[in-house]
Amino acid sequence: MAPFKTFYLAEDYHQKYYLQNSHLASKLTLPLDVEELANSYLATRLNGYVQGAGSIEDLEEDMGKLSSSINDEVKQDLRDIMSTRGSRSRKCVA
Repeated sequence: MAPFKTFYLAEDYHQKYYLQNSHLASKLTLPLDVEELANSYLATRLNGYVQGAGSIEDLEEDMGKLSSSINDEVKQDLRDIMSTRGSRSRKCVA
């Protein structure tokens, strides 16, 4: 299969859909500009975890890298999300 040559952004309402439609959205300061949101490393990582990608080990590793960007309540909420969904083999990559 040949790689795609052009990448198209999804519609505005699809950008970081899982994160924006989770209870965490109200606890975070997400970029209001759609392009900023689409390109936000933090939003990308959190969106992946909220939708169930990655493992609790991946999350804990990211917590060290992102600790200044998210508060303890959000961290615990993410841990709770991951523990109720269990570990999946898909990697959360960005």
